[in-house]
Amino acid sequence: MLHKIQLTMTIIFSLGILMVAIVVTGLTLSSSNTTLRQQVSVLVSANSKQLELNIDNYIREVQQKAALLFSSEEYYGYDPLDTTLDDYKKLQREKAINEKIVDLGIMENFSDFGIIYSDESTIGWISQVTKAMFPKGGMYETFAKTIQNPQTSDGWSFGINGNYDRLYYTKRLNPHALVVASIYNRELESVFEFPKALNDMTVRLVNADDQILYSSRQREVSTMLPEHIVSLLSGVESGSVMDSEYLVTKDSCQNGWHVICTISVESMTRENSIAAQKTILIVACICCVLILGGIFVYTVFNRSVSGIVTDLNDKASHDLMTGLLNKASFESFVTNEIAAVSETQVSSFIMLDLDNFKKVNDQLGHSVGDEVIIRMAKLLQNAFTENVLIGRMGGDEFAIYRNYPELSFEEANEMAHDEIHHLYNCFKREFEKERDICQISVSSGIYLMDKGKYHFEDVYKRADSALYEAKRSGKARPNYVS
Repeated sequence: MLHKIQLTMTIIFSLGILMVAIVVTGLTLSSSNTTLRQQVSVLVSANSKQLELNIDNYIREVQQKAALLFSSEEYYGYDPLDTTLDDYKKLQREKAINEKIVDLGIMENFSDFGIIYSDESTIGWISQVTKAMFPKGGMYETFAKTIQNPQTSDGWSFGINGNYDRLYYTKRLNPHALVVASIYNRELESVFEFPKALNDMTVRLVNADDQILYSSRQREVSTMLPEHIVSLLSGVESGSVMDSEYLVTKDSCQNGWHVICTISVESMTRENSIAAQKTILIVACICCVLILGGIFVYTVFNRSVSGIVTDLNDKASHDLMTGLLNKASFESFVTNEIAAVSETQVSSFIMLDLDNFKKVNDQLGHSVGDEVIIRMAKLLQNAFTENVLIGRMGGDEFAIYRNYPELSFEEANEMAHDEIHHLYNCFKREFEKERDICQISVSSGIYLMDKGKYHFEDVYKRADSALYEAKRSGKARPNYVS
């Protein structure tokens, strides 16, 4: 009888210690997680607000540059359709306007900065890329429709005629003239800087239709804001919202755009979770010591030895500039092609990236940078002509999917090496000037696939990893994997 009472008391003592430890630890960790979430929420909200202020300042600077053309009637009053002006006077007025535009935009990173008139004539710098968007005319009419604010007669726009590389600002100068300025959306990287403590945060700039204009995940640009974020922000104009998975903040810019910052709850509490694991381990050890102490007392009273076994369980269409397939279309076509022929034909997937391309924009200008991208696209089309799909994945990155019908793996491998060697020789000849001035080169990752079943994501990742290794190990070289 006494033996049973002692055993019962030992069990109750041990369970009591364990329950107290679990409750105390749980409350401590819960309180710590709550405090950490609040702190991160405040930091993210403050950062999001600062980013919104940065964007507003950036937008305001662009608008102020355009507004300076209203400083003199000589600039804003000119109309090339005015029949009272002779050719000489028109020439003088246009020269003065052009000099003013150059003076205003010379120190800015504008892709376009000029005036478009209702007769489709232009003054200033309207880039070839923008003009190429309107091969059949209609440039003035299209930009006129982007003016959403009748009070200020201006507006911002994105994705005009499928161009997702630039953000356009339009302001009416007079009844027959529009000021048009544009910037590359990647220029906003300098505006969207945030603390290293928030490295896991995703920053997006979206328009009123929830289309992504800029994202710290570059591949999201031009897509729609993820549905779960749209749902979470339903009815929220400005502020922060948190559910079990994400903290999301939303701040509204002066032109109707929104800065959306998203960070997962898991990343917010990651360091706390590591600390929690250590705490649980320490508490478990303490409980074990106390429980073993109770068992020891029990064994002393019963002058017997018993053994205890304790088990502990511890708990991823076409690019406007180049004419190549855009990222979405390329992925769709390649996915279909892999499904259709990968089990019967050898094929390859190639990722290419221009090394030091930023130097071209910085030293030679964005217009030359655009020309380099266009020339690179033509070079790829000339180098790979049969059984091939070529896409522009964004910026200066390209991808190629190539089939080798009726060839063995060894024969295809040899041909792939010959084609890449030929491509690199052509590149050296085509970009000799840019190589001398900017040290531009090309790195590539080539994934050669034998006959079998493949999926696009796996093939893409293997080629992309090979490209990364080529750039990491010195650039200007191909890297083959199979």
